[in-house]
Amino acid sequence: MCSTESLVNIMAQLPVLVCEENDAEKFVLKTLLARFDYRAIVVSSAEEAVAELKITKYAALFMDLGTAGTKGFDMVRRIRSGQTHPSLRVPIIALMERSAKTDFDSASAAGVEALLYKPFEAEELRRVLLRFVYNADRPNLKTLRALEVDNTDLYKEFKRDGTNN
Repeated sequence: MCSTESLVNIMAQLPVLVCEENDAEKFVLKTLLARFDYRAIVVSSAEEAVAELKITKYAALFMDLGTAGTKGFDMVRRIRSGQTHPSLRVPIIALMERSAKTDFDSASAAGVEALLYKPFEAEELRRVLLRFVYNADRPNLKTLRALEVDNTDLYKEFKRDGTNN
């Protein structure tokens, strides 16, 4: 249950768009974002992400570049081509398997601001949020403190309730 303060923080901020097809990864990312008081809108395909970005302003896009229907950085380039004005530019954080052979220079050239390798720790996510999503005009104090959470527990929680929201 969210406290009143948490609910005010969540509603005062732009939501974060998550593009991920794996239910466990969706659950973990959405849960961690909620613990940092960020509201996540989750889609399962790159096409859905593109459609969402056309109708809603987001604080950031966390996008699994291995999501079905994507061709790596081609989808990032497509998103960037639709963001013609700097105020429309949403930070894109690429979610990638640790085994992926992608360097930051290639990702940056395509329009990615950061790479987050899965499985990632809550602290890694917190640092990305601070760098690309945190808004000093609407401070989210939960992002300033590290979480005491073990991602392994979140995966166990996902398996226990079978939740994929």
